[in-house]
Amino acid sequence: MQALADEVGTARTILEFSSDRRKRALARACAAALAGGESVAKAESQARADEAYGKELAVLQREHEAAEQTIAKWDVLKITWSGAQSLLAMQRESVKHL
Repeated sequence: MQALADEVGTARTILEFSSDRRKRALARACAAALAGGESVAKAESQARADEAYGKELAVLQREHEAAEQTIAKWDVLKITWSGAQSLLAMQRESVKHL
């Protein structure tokens, strides 16, 4: 579990800031159009259609997915550990009654 702890910390950070990261990517994609005097709605529409923005979203999606997978591994490991503890406790009680 200790070996996975750093990865879990990073994964939780990615998940926590996922929304902010997407908003920031959109803001970067809108910046040029807004600087050119376009309306916010038009700038956002253009940004969402921009290929570079799409690629950045794809990267963010892969990072989010990897973070979810890491958290899932962590949860499975915790459940496995908890199950092993329960089995050990049950065996200890069985030995006491022998």
